[in-house]
Amino acid sequence: MVPVTTVKKAEVGVVKSNVGDQVPGEGVRTLVDRGQRGIWRVPLLEGQYYLNTDAYEVTIISTRKKIVHYTMRGGSGSGVDDEREIIVRTSDGFTFPVDVRIEFEIQPQDAPLLVATVGDDIEGLRSVMTSAVRAIFRNNAESVKALDYVQQRSHQESQSLKMLQGEMGKIGVTITGVRIGDVGDEKTLGSLLKTQTDREIALQEQETFREQQRAAEQKKLLTKTEQEAEEEKRLATASYEVQIAEQEQKQRVIQAEAEAQAIQIQAEAQANAYQLIAHQIGSSNAALIELLKIVGERGISITPRVMVVGQGGAGGQNDGQTTALIGTMLDTMVDRTQVTPPQQSPPQPRRQPTTR
Repeated sequence: MVPVTTVKKAEVGVVKSNVGDQVPGEGVRTLVDRGQRGIWRVPLLEGQYYLNTDAYEVTIISTRKKIVHYTMRGGSGSGVDDEREIIVRTSDGFTFPVDVRIEFEIQPQDAPLLVATVGDDIEGLRSVMTSAVRAIFRNNAESVKALDYVQQRSHQESQSLKMLQGEMGKIGVTITGVRIGDVGDEKTLGSLLKTQTDREIALQEQETFREQQRAAEQKKLLTKTEQEAEEEKRLATASYEVQIAEQEQKQRVIQAEAEAQAIQIQAEAQANAYQLIAHQIGSSNAALIELLKIVGERGISITPRVMVVGQGGAGGQNDGQTTALIGTMLDTMVDRTQVTPPQQSPPQPRRQPTTR
């Protein structure tokens, strides 16, 4: 009596049969069908199986995803899935450590191939994987420079993943991911990284200087544009002022011409009217009428202050009246131009009428 064979969840059982038909040309990695002698190519899935353990050897293989760390902390009892970091050497002579994380799993259909290749020895699987990982990373590093290796981490990850999948697929291991962690340290890449940092700072300073130059040029162009706009504004204002002045000048000329024409028309009308009046009543009477208009408009006193004596001339009585009126007007005009004496001065004697 032997215990029942149990295959748990996330496990498969790889059966090696010691009984059954012998397959011609059987080798170490040869997989056979169920019922034949050798390793069955179809594993046992989750469940319980009643098997004669002398006739059938069952190797339990986990199908869970696993991760192996290749770090500077590995290989010192920190964990069964930790290994020492990978040391690489680049084409420009830099040697430095690389922290790597490898994700892998065993597909159920690939478990028989794994058992046929490395058996049920977990350490054997880890040994084969570690050898492949170190070789692939070292070979990839030999074709690039250290700085490119640091800057092209994603490229190194994808390249290594593809190569590891091809290599580990031969023994039934599926590589699902490659992740690169720290690359180098202060001791191995400190000088290179400092040089790169200084270079980047210099490039940034140059770019900043170029940006400042471009900003200065833009500011210069802006200032020039603003000045040109201001000059154009002043020129436009001056042009408008000249046009306004010209229009105002034309307006004044037109107004002056209109006033002159109005005066001329008025004078001509007055002259024509005077000629008509003189033709009807005589030139002396016409002059008298004009004088009376002036007397009325200017408020000239016509109280007799001038006596006219003498013989009548050719004009007769009208000439005498005209002469008297002219004398009165002259007397009034002369009286208005005299300076008013101070109030403290004694009263002047009344002037007697002038005899002519």
